[in-house]
Amino acid sequence: MLITLTTGIVCGRISHRWGPAPDAIAAARNLEQLPKQIGDWKLVRSDKMSDFALATLMCAGYINRTYVEQSTGDSVSVAIIVGPPGPTAVHTPEICYSSRDYAIKESRQAARVSDRSGVDHGFWKTILRSTDPTAEQLCVFYAWTADGRWIASESPRFEFAGNPLLFKLQMAAPLPPGRVKESNPGQRFLMDLLNADWEVTGSTTSREQREAT
Repeated sequence: MLITLTTGIVCGRISHRWGPAPDAIAAARNLEQLPKQIGDWKLVRSDKMSDFALATLMCAGYINRTYVEQSTGDSVSVAIIVGPPGPTAVHTPEICYSSRDYAIKESRQAARVSDRSGVDHGFWKTILRSTDPTAEQLCVFYAWTADGRWIASESPRFEFAGNPLLFKLQMAAPLPPGRVKESNPGQRFLMDLLNADWEVTGSTTSREQREAT
């Protein structure tokens, strides 16, 4: 009985069965402090996630925003969620977009973006094609972090299983026909985001600690 009770309590805390833990609440509040101006990118819209998505992801908090680059007019849609590792890890864009009339044009590849301290962050990048021939292609980046350094994990459910919280970033950038890959707006947004005076919290390693190592 003691083993069963202990296991139930541990699983309940990990899955946030009794609501978000204080650290998760603090991390969720910090997400809302993501700047409205990131480099040359300006916030133009904030959207709510559906109740179904929130229940499926079990997220303690999220942002779901659209930014526009003032000098080019390019836009990106970025969502960052925080919650228990299990559901936060398993839902990838390949799954989500396949149910929204998109197909994979280019399989995911690892992309690296460095912040101002020289720390490399890893993201998965994939190109999606709409079943509507008049619609633009999407370049989607996504990654996870438990300590502030984004990782393109092969097995996020196992890699982050021991963490109380997990963050996931997913960003989509429309690619007009003829757009060269070198001018990808998603890559530019990620560089500005990583160099902004903001980062996800609830992590065990601060930016200063990472820079010191």
